[in-house]
Amino acid sequence: MASTIKMRRSAVPGKVPTTSQLELGELAVNTHDGKMFFKRNVSGTETIVDATPPPLSSQDVFNRVKGLDGAGSGLDADLLDGKQGADFAQLSGATFSGVVTAPNFVSSSDVRLKSDIAEITDALEKVKRLTGATFLMNDRAGRQMGLIAQDVEAVAPEAVFEVDDLLRVAYGSLVGLLVEAIKELSSEFEKFKEDAR
Repeated sequence: MASTIKMRRSAVPGKVPTTSQLELGELAVNTHDGKMFFKRNVSGTETIVDATPPPLSSQDVFNRVKGLDGAGSGLDADLLDGKQGADFAQLSGATFSGVVTAPNFVSSSDVRLKSDIAEITDALEKVKRLTGATFLMNDRAGRQMGLIAQDVEAVAPEAVFEVDDLLRVAYGSLVGLLVEAIKELSSEFEKFKEDAR
């Protein structure tokens, strides 16, 4: 078998090669339509075959990738992006419903990625304005625990995002607020200890 693949291409919409335009085994690609063709000879009859795979639905893609997944549940990000576990799968703008589980969620935080850095002030007062709550979500079963986005928006608007006309809380963004509130409490406690002496 030859190790060289011959290929022709066309950018003309709807262009399909004829048997006289291709050699046996040669490929033709229509870059406008995203189609691929080859010439076939069966019992002396030459034909052009459209070798373009049919489009896959999102469920077809999920089923194919899931079929390749190794041990464990769900999808293996290493198989999705072709990289090893030390690398990260790139996912942008995704919305999930239900429970999303991972061994670790990592946020970009390098100082080189940031500008206009300002320390969080009055952190303890801001935390005191938040109310931890348990609740039922209208579209899921089971009691949950968290914060109300409108309350968070009033004290930490940087941690609230509007998506599809609904407010969403980036809970990880509240860590800085909580750290500064704990530091304020610690300072108050140290002052209290000194005054008690």
